[in-house]
Amino acid sequence: MASSTSTALILSIPPVTSISPSEVERSLRVLDGAIFVLCAWAACSRSPRPCGARRTNHKVPRIAFVNKMDRAGANFLTVVSQLKERLGANAVALHFPSGAEENFKGLVDLIKMKAIYWDDSTQGMKFEEKEIPAEMVELCKKYRETDDRSGGRGQ
Repeated sequence: MASSTSTALILSIPPVTSISPSEVERSLRVLDGAIFVLCAWAACSRSPRPCGARRTNHKVPRIAFVNKMDRAGANFLTVVSQLKERLGANAVALHFPSGAEENFKGLVDLIKMKAIYWDDSTQGMKFEEKEIPAEMVELCKKYRETDDRSGGRGQ
């Protein structure tokens, strides 16, 4: 049986951009994909913007994760909107948060149409799938069925 190896290159672009555009350009030429981890309260701050157009020019596939939904000022829809407006991304939500800030409880899987809640006592190692809360069903259906999954925002 043949084995294969993979190499992961991590290119971290700090908030205070300390790498030159030419360094970013050289790195993007060899990337197979890019992963963003975006803060729900800071949204698309300075970090991802300088390279947004370059990623598009190189046709680098991108995926973004929105974290820190439990922080004050967290707003998932703002992040989705800014991905579209500032980076020109075709932002497609696969999950939708259940609550925000101190009311953040989990998320809804828009593919399975199930709510997911993590067990705090196991620090999220265990989770539970449940039905979507009644007050979120229509919103989740809207995001699931919208072609660009923006729900009409950020266009």
